[in-house]
Amino acid sequence: MKFPNLLWALAERHAPHYAFCSDVSISPSRFSRCLNGQFDFSFEETGRIASALRLPAEWLFARPAPPYQTSAPVSEGRPTASLKRKAPGRLNAT
Repeated sequence: MKFPNLLWALAERHAPHYAFCSDVSISPSRFSRCLNGQFDFSFEETGRIASALRLPAEWLFARPAPPYQTSAPVSEGRPTASLKRKAPGRLNAT
């Protein structure tokens, strides 16, 4: 799924995609191909879509990101904290 926020916004409209495509002057086949990642939306298309949905283009076309951090925090290329065992059963931050 390339644009989950855009798909959510379209679902909230409760209207078929082809009707929305007519509103923003994009052919339904191009719209589908862009949604599926075969093509990229043009700058003008993203503006028309955002305007029609009354939502920011930056949010609509944001790439999915994991909901949590998958690695240790890094500050200037070094981990900010690590956990080492000092005694059995105890963890101390360093």
